[in-house]
Amino acid sequence: MRKLTSTLLILLVVIVCKGNHQFKSPDGELEFALRSNKGQLEYNITYKQNRIVDWSSVVLKLDDIELGRNCTLKKIGEEKLNQTYSTFGNRSKVELDYKLITYRIKDRKEKNTPVFLDVRIYNNGIATRLRTNFKKERWLFGDQTRWNINGNPTVFYAHKQRTYEGEYTQKAFKQLLNDSISLGKAGTGLEMRPATTLHWKDKGVYMLISEANLVDYSGMSFLIDEYGFETTFPYDKDGWPVKGELKTPWRVSLITDDLTKLATNDLFTALCAPPSDELEGASWIRPGRSSWQWWAVGAPKFEDQKYWYDKTKELGFEYYLIDDGWRFWKTEHKDKWDLLKDCIEYGRSIGVESTIWVHSKYLNTKEKQTEFLQKVKKVGAVGIKIDFFLPESVETVRWYERILKETARLQLMVDFHGCNKPTGLQRTYPHEMTREAIRGQEWHISRFNRVLSPNHDVILPFTRGAIGFSDYTPMVFNPKELFGNTWTKELAKPIMFLSPLTHYADYPMYYIGHPAEDLIKVIPTTWDESIVLPCSELGEVVVMARRKGSEWFIAAINNDQAREISIALSFLDHVTYDAILFTDHPDMNNLPNRQAKQITNRDSLTVRLNPLGGFVGWLKSKN
Repeated sequence: MRKLTSTLLILLVVIVCKGNHQFKSPDGELEFALRSNKGQLEYNITYKQNRIVDWSSVVLKLDDIELGRNCTLKKIGEEKLNQTYSTFGNRSKVELDYKLITYRIKDRKEKNTPVFLDVRIYNNGIATRLRTNFKKERWLFGDQTRWNINGNPTVFYAHKQRTYEGEYTQKAFKQLLNDSISLGKAGTGLEMRPATTLHWKDKGVYMLISEANLVDYSGMSFLIDEYGFETTFPYDKDGWPVKGELKTPWRVSLITDDLTKLATNDLFTALCAPPSDELEGASWIRPGRSSWQWWAVGAPKFEDQKYWYDKTKELGFEYYLIDDGWRFWKTEHKDKWDLLKDCIEYGRSIGVESTIWVHSKYLNTKEKQTEFLQKVKKVGAVGIKIDFFLPESVETVRWYERILKETARLQLMVDFHGCNKPTGLQRTYPHEMTREAIRGQEWHISRFNRVLSPNHDVILPFTRGAIGFSDYTPMVFNPKELFGNTWTKELAKPIMFLSPLTHYADYPMYYIGHPAEDLIKVIPTTWDESIVLPCSELGEVVVMARRKGSEWFIAAINNDQAREISIALSFLDHVTYDAILFTDHPDMNNLPNRQAKQITNRDSLTVRLNPLGGFVGWLKSKN
């Protein structure tokens, strides 16, 4: 259900002083200022009277000119708007107020091409984009948007990696230029992938910067210099041709002092178009849990598939993913497609639906894509996992959209893997159930000699996890694969890392008979409400409470420092809950403590977390 209402904003406070145009968010705490400074288009951002972004330039690089260097501004529209729409993810319903301001930019070097700047001001963020229309083909080098940083915040960022699977770490902003080992050189600055989050500890303020609604445009990265961040487009360095309507992606500055508003924000989906009538509420789009063989044992063997389907059924999971390896199946009388169909039909006979893996190279032309996806549909799969994409050039971005449109037509759910970052388009295409673009469980596995750093997981919810669904593929109980993690931390991961289609990594025998088997069988993949609890600290420990119906699930994950936390339960309703609590064993990382007790919203829980430990609470209302 969608609802969009607007009224002309009469009471919007607009102050014009020495050419500066200033606007406030609906709650008055976030301020955006715009000016033409000797012809240069510039903006700044202030939050609760703290300057966060100093005057920063916005330019559109076109042919041999830079629109925005010699410009005048004319405000042509102001509106106060409200968005209300249903979704699945951190919450079931989104309600947002924002202000939309539109300017016409006249550049002295491009007088006949009107360029418009749209600004959306939400209570927890600001988004800007440029748009125009070209009657003839032009050559675009992208927009050059800057974030000039005030002060010396801590920067939480991922090491450069083309499929967004870099490891997250942290460093003071003024030390970043010395980070020549983990960041690659790119032109005159250092290159970094979004999403990146900054924390001004002295002000208690966070800012995440990334992009939303990446359509028909090259994917953005950052160049870092001594002043701040600047957009760059590493996979279209020589530009690309454009003709007709052009809209840049939204350049998003999510700013808040509330970790819940950071980690569970709706800005990125709000900046994207609503789904079509055919996709909105479509019955074939069904979130759920999936078993998955590749992480535990490698390529799936045909003769093992009945076992995996049977165990998936025993766990109560809705789906089973047939991953890379089925393409080599064959018998004397059947080819891979015949055998794949046999597996899918068996799964369906016991109530388990199937998704299948494919390398993107089998879909890299329109003809190959149509032929392959029709075969997937014909054998009875309900979804497809597409892996190993090319980096996010404008052509690759267009390729994603072609896939999403074709899979929508065939009613196939999609999981993008080895892919580009999310930008909110899961709202437009709700059959995109999840995407990787994250360093998850595949980077904590013995057969590839990979181990995640201790701080990575406690940074993710506030960086990569804050911009969209994450196919982390969680929860490993095999003692040989823990590498210091506790079972309780692993149990917390499917609650912590949001993925409407969640792929559980380990062998089913480690789940069935586990002390938390009853919990494993009921962990939801979408939620009605999500809260980051006050005992959380970015880069140290994360505690998330999520509600589904009347049940609450509390998950905590810790870095490598033992600590004790107090979890206040004041967010609960005024009823009594039956609680099952899983805590770290003091001496063994592969044995959780399990405790049952009754609690209310007047209680608090004192929890001792081991290094790389965790906590899970499962709360069921007695009323």
